[in-house]
Amino acid sequence: MIWVAFPVRSYSQPAPDSTSYYYQAIISTNSKTETLQAIVYFQRKLEQALKRKDTVAALYAQRLLVIGQYEMDFLNDSEETATNALKLLESLNDSPYTLENKKAFYINLGRVYRSLQNPKTALYYYDKVLALVTSKKDSIIHLNNRATVYIDMEAYDLALRELEQAFKKAEQKQEALTIAKTQDNLGFVQSKLGRPEGLPNLQAALALRLPLNDLPGIYSSYRHLTEYHLDKKEFTQAEAYAQKAYQTAKILNSASYLENAIANLIRTKNDTNFSNYLFLTDSLAKAKLAQENSYAGIKFEFEKEARRANANELEKEKQKRYKIVYQALGGVVLLSGIYLFFFLRDRNKKKTQQAIYTTETRISKKVHDEVANDVYHVMTKLQNNHTQDEALLDDLEQIYTKTRDISKESGAIEVHQHFDTLLSDLLLSYQSAEVSIITRNIAKIDWDALPNTKKTTLYRVLQELMTNMRKHSKATVVVLVFSKKGGTYQIAYTDNGLGTHLKKRGGLLNTENRMETINGRISFESEPDKGFKATITV
Repeated sequence: MIWVAFPVRSYSQPAPDSTSYYYQAIISTNSKTETLQAIVYFQRKLEQALKRKDTVAALYAQRLLVIGQYEMDFLNDSEETATNALKLLESLNDSPYTLENKKAFYINLGRVYRSLQNPKTALYYYDKVLALVTSKKDSIIHLNNRATVYIDMEAYDLALRELEQAFKKAEQKQEALTIAKTQDNLGFVQSKLGRPEGLPNLQAALALRLPLNDLPGIYSSYRHLTEYHLDKKEFTQAEAYAQKAYQTAKILNSASYLENAIANLIRTKNDTNFSNYLFLTDSLAKAKLAQENSYAGIKFEFEKEARRANANELEKEKQKRYKIVYQALGGVVLLSGIYLFFFLRDRNKKKTQQAIYTTETRISKKVHDEVANDVYHVMTKLQNNHTQDEALLDDLEQIYTKTRDISKESGAIEVHQHFDTLLSDLLLSYQSAEVSIITRNIAKIDWDALPNTKKTTLYRVLQELMTNMRKHSKATVVVLVFSKKGGTYQIAYTDNGLGTHLKKRGGLLNTENRMETINGRISFESEPDKGFKATITV
């Protein structure tokens, strides 16, 4: 048994009586005359809707037409109506409404091609439904519809695979009608494969359908049970179920059901002549269907693929042009990048050379101003011989101390390990009987996370500050507080020295330049007689 997607009215106002009447004539009537009248009615409604460009009304009419035409065995008409509806949907943007309509027309095209003995195309359209499935019920319908095509092809192994999945999902959904439909198809396939569970599943499905008075479903169960017993050569049991199927077909008052029921009754008589007649009739019917098949749906898909292919060619051409433009731009960017690289490298080389020159000049000036002059005075004293040897020794000691300090300021620093100890040693080296150096939290900081280049710069900046303090501030207390927040290190320097009107030159200017090279900052705060403060951030 196959499921059909029925349309849902999209009108905001109640449908007129005639529309409601003919809707029922399509969906649930057993009268061929009423169905024909309904087809004529909705064909007229479709023409009116297309004339006034009312897409919603047109699609509604088309959904009813494809069902009515199919039920009347106007298979080519049903195929054409569904194909025209899909063309109409192609012009609309995707939405839940359009996707639901596409799904319905794909299902109906699958039914048409199955009836036209074209299983490959039927499966093609049923598979197109898969991309639009949004619920478990839709999934069950999709699996059942595919299975019915495989049953027609007698590919029972493939049908079994689909139906086992469908039955699991149906049991989870816990809808008796859905379970019964799936279980009946499953039992039929299992019986064809000689599985012992086939008959119990067929009987269980019938037991679910009888209380629900699901006449089409009950007929399907009787038909499958007839087939089961015919396969077993159990003609008495087969005839009993065939009689029940015939009685159900009469209640349904459907020509197709009655034709099928009578054919099955004839088969239960086990008469060779009747069997040959049925086989011949079936073969002629299939040949006629094959001859009459217009394949409008296949043509539609071919045309769509052709349009898509043309669109792809245009897109390829466009992409080719874009590629040429991108390559040209890429060449410009590459050449610009090479130029920029050499320009920056040259500029950095000049900066580095300038920094080296500045450092060498500073050290040379420091040696000249502080060491050479002192040496000259000592030499003068020696020449004049006006001082005692002890005084000369004191002068030489001072020269040694200055030389050591300069060496400290300019020499290499090992910052790889124990940086907190290295800083502590540096700061405490400036402590004397007159000056107390106090540090806080220096050992609590995770210095390993700070790159070595920044450690070196930080060391030199603190060295400059401490040297500046010793030379100029006459401070008696210096406090340095270390802290870290996230990845930012901060050092707050404070002394109680003389203070000054800030003029950034010499050592202070040098500390600023050093901090800029590592994207750090240093700020100063000082006034006469109010000490000196500095904040370092890196």
